[in-house]
Amino acid sequence: MAEDTIKLDPIVVKPYDIDGALNEGYTYKDIASHLSEKNSYNLDGAIKEGYNYQEISEHLSNLTSSNKKLKEPKSESYQK
Repeated sequence: MAEDTIKLDPIVVKPYDIDGALNEGYTYKDIASHLSEKNSYNLDGAIKEGYNYQEISEHLSNLTSSNKKLKEPKSESYQK
């Protein structure tokens, strides 16, 4: 017996607009702080490792909560 398939809509991930935020007066520190909170990223740990706020901001700018790996539901056949 074939299992039912689930079709998902593709997720469009838009990178964070760093240049736009900088033009609005925010600093790389502000941006890194905001994006680290949004992505559960250890900002203090990255700073202690020697990364600067610009590097962290650029790294986190392409991450969003929508592209984090979610737990996959177990099918009934695995639960038995």
